[in-house]
Amino acid sequence: MIINEVGLYLIRIPFRFSFRHARASRKETLNLIVTIKLDNGIKGVGESIPREYVTGETADGCFNFLEKDLMGRLKGLSFDEKESFLKGLADALDGVPQAARCAVEIACLDAFSRFHNLPLYGLFTQQRDGVDKFCYSGIMSGDGLSKTLGMALFFKFYGFRDIKLKVGFKNDINRLRALRSIVGGSRDIRLDANGAWKVEEAIERIKAMAPYNISMVEQPVGPGDPTGFKRVTEESQVKTMADESLRTPVEAEELAREKICHSFNIRLSKCGGFLNSIKIAEIAEKYGLSFQIGCHVGETGILGAAGRHLAACLPGARYLEGSYSRFLLTGDIVNEDVNFGRGGMAKKLDGPGLGIEIHEKRFSKYVYKKTVLSRKE
Repeated sequence: MIINEVGLYLIRIPFRFSFRHARASRKETLNLIVTIKLDNGIKGVGESIPREYVTGETADGCFNFLEKDLMGRLKGLSFDEKESFLKGLADALDGVPQAARCAVEIACLDAFSRFHNLPLYGLFTQQRDGVDKFCYSGIMSGDGLSKTLGMALFFKFYGFRDIKLKVGFKNDINRLRALRSIVGGSRDIRLDANGAWKVEEAIERIKAMAPYNISMVEQPVGPGDPTGFKRVTEESQVKTMADESLRTPVEAEELAREKICHSFNIRLSKCGGFLNSIKIAEIAEKYGLSFQIGCHVGETGILGAAGRHLAACLPGARYLEGSYSRFLLTGDIVNEDVNFGRGGMAKKLDGPGLGIEIHEKRFSKYVYKKTVLSRKE
């Protein structure tokens, strides 16, 4: 069984409200969708969100790269047997940029597991009867004090047990103080600076915010300064997490070996899909680091479902982010509701593949660029 057809799509979906962090403010999402069709008619779908300041990729750049190169790479990839399929997929995607790789890989894994009537996580773990429920974090945009108060009240009464606050702004202390006062002392609060601070500033800011019982600070300095990052880690009272500094297994190995941080943020789109993400989690465990399964702002139900399957493969994740599409997007492109419920709780997806189906009418509404590539005999 081999690939007969590949579809490449760029979609644009407006947000219900703007979302802000130290590197960007967004009112819409620009996503890459890849579909594949096997010669028996089974389909698979994948998604990524290229962000230039994270992996150096743009949505159009990914689209153009795959349009020129993808069919040749996937030629002959067999979907008949798991081990040869996974090796062939890794070989085919070697050298493909991270976000582009992610969308293609997820589409192929979705199709393979549908063909073999397995949930996607079943390709990597036997936890079908293990982890049944997942607990997602609340994520707070880097907005002003009034919006912070409103979101804090929502997260408190919706029952979230851990919350991430975007920081890197002048009013961080006031916002953090307000959040802690509303949710109480027992909720886990962590911060995400998205690389906003210089080294000295990061040490000073973290010291000022530490009394509010902070569990973690994500990416306190920019990704191009591992020495500075390590100094922040060594001189701070709060544990640090790498995000923009962590894209590949090679980077993960260096971060862990050099003790630059305490934790990893593993995001499918940033890290290139399941195969790389699982390798990065294994590196974290080898060196005694914790890790979270993160997300990009603006994921549809495709990446939301993929993140849930990754969580089933990696039950050791300290935090889980994602499945926000119903709350953030003006419309989703899948039939199923894969979002979390009260308290951030969500169930495992046990259907074949990703366990979701594309809503063709809504999908077509958001497509602004597409091409279909067919196998040449």
